[in-house]
Formats: sequence, C-alpha cells, structure tokens
Amino acid sequence: MDAYEFLEIVGAKEKSSVVDIKFGYIDENYTTGKPKVLFDGEDAVSTKAYPYLSSYTPVANDRIMCLQKGSVIVVVSKVII
Repeated sequence: MDAYEFLEIVGAKEKSSVVDIKFGYIDENYTTGKPKVLFDGEDAVSTKAYPYLSSYTPVANDRIMCLQKGSVIVVVSKVII
C-alpha cells in the first residue's frame, strides 16, 4: 500500500485531490508507538501522535516527510540530509 491509498483508508476523503507535503522532526522524547512531530515553522511538538507507513520506523529526532490530505497527516519516511 502506498501513502495515497493509506490516506484514503484512514478517512481523508475530502473532495479535493490536493495532497500537501510537510516536513518536521520526530519528537526528541519519542520511544514507541505513534510519534509526535515538531513540524517546520512551529515552536512546539504536536499534541497529536501520527500514524506512519510500515516501511518507516520512527526514531527520536529523525528528519521526516509527511503527507497531508485535509486533516489527516501520515508520516511517510525519514529524510536523509
């Protein structure tokens, strides 16, 4: 399953076909489960924890890319800098 299919399955069924890309970092205190994210341009880590694709295993402080459709955000992968 790719990220777009995942967004559809989890309920991102808004009529718009626009999918935004967001970047950020996995919370430095992350250990297990769905991670919280510090998105670029924000001063605080998210209060919500986000799902991620099975091809990616979150690690604290990872630089990440997310896809957003409507209110649904999915962590897609680590960005290698």
